[in-house]
Amino acid sequence: MRFSGVVFGFLISVSALQGQKLTLKFLDNNWILGGKTQMEIHFIDKRGRDFSSNPDVVGRILNKHKLRISIYHGVYYPNYGFAIKVNEIKPTDAIIISLNYTQGSKEYKKDTTIYLPEIISVIPEYFHADTAIPGEKIVKNLRVIFSNGIEANTTQNIGLPGYFENNSNFRNAMRDGVYPQLNATRFEPVFIWNLFIKSTQKICYSDSLIIRFKYNYVFSGGGANGRNGNNGSSGDNGKTGENAGDGAHGQNGENGTNADDVQVYIQRIQSGSTVSKVKIVDFHTTHLAYVDLANGGTILLNLNGGDGGNGGQGGDGGNGGHSNADEGLRAGQGGNAGYGGDAGNGGNGGTAIIYVDSLNMRYLNQIRISNNAGNPGKQGIKGSAGNGKEGASDGAYGKDGNAGVAGRQGKETVFLKWEP
Repeated sequence: MRFSGVVFGFLISVSALQGQKLTLKFLDNNWILGGKTQMEIHFIDKRGRDFSSNPDVVGRILNKHKLRISIYHGVYYPNYGFAIKVNEIKPTDAIIISLNYTQGSKEYKKDTTIYLPEIISVIPEYFHADTAIPGEKIVKNLRVIFSNGIEANTTQNIGLPGYFENNSNFRNAMRDGVYPQLNATRFEPVFIWNLFIKSTQKICYSDSLIIRFKYNYVFSGGGANGRNGNNGSSGDNGKTGENAGDGAHGQNGENGTNADDVQVYIQRIQSGSTVSKVKIVDFHTTHLAYVDLANGGTILLNLNGGDGGNGGQGGDGGNGGHSNADEGLRAGQGGNAGYGGDAGNGGNGGTAIIYVDSLNMRYLNQIRISNNAGNPGKQGIKGSAGNGKEGASDGAYGKDGNAGVAGRQGKETVFLKWEP
């Protein structure tokens, strides 16, 4: 059957999906240029016999197909894609992605084989690009989601076709360790990358690897620093022949300016460029980016909340009170003010660990991070005694300055939203 525009056919080995889950996402049943697409799902047994089903995009439940060694369960979810699940898997099993398109009176076909028994999701979607199939303005963006312990330090481990293996940028990225080491203990998808299919001459094929990660995020800053405590007031004068009163307490410190905001770091790979580390500080941003799995597991982004503010410095102790003199003698002098205590250290910022929602692939979980408050400041040191003369009592010690107020906690909510 001939179609105008571009047609993607997927030839899927049954055993390649046993024990796994495949998701095919249909965004629309028409190309923007007016052509028609049809997604073909083929189930092939060991002898090459084909058990085929062609789901439409309005969403219908497919019947079960019992093969020799496994049972196929399939259902099309209008919001999430077409899912199938079978029971067994072999390392040599493959998924063949076939690109078929027509240009004028000629028909072209390009197959891509991915030897990935670990694959659990393939989501084809429409994608605009300056470089497109000759005669067309549409290009396909294929997002493949991996799990179950893929260690893709070399292209051979993920079975990419030869034109990836011969791509120096991609090879260097692998060498520099920017490809993920995924967690073998989690089943849900934890990493997303795209095959960007563009054309050269008359044949459309994938000759570039571009990581496309579009997201919105909102973050809040860390806790504020506490302000220094006020000095204590002077003590009252003592009565004749008696000790003077103590100095008053210093006042509590108050909150000051904000500490550092959350910092979001990603690593980026683009065809024709080197790997770079980028700090993202703006909101509602789209980036072609590789998201670093820094801990080799299911972490997509590390969001470090700002540290809690430092506690305010304790207020200085009040001056000792003067004592009244006996007749004919000088009054004793008041004691010196006590010194304010040191400011307390700010609490550490929390860390948000973000996971992909394994069901609908659209939203990242909302994570709350808690920052510790700053420690309180130390109390002020007492003032020294006054130097009273004969007949007069010494002035009293100034009282301790109060501790500085603890720094506020960092804000707690970090929210990221996946927008394909």
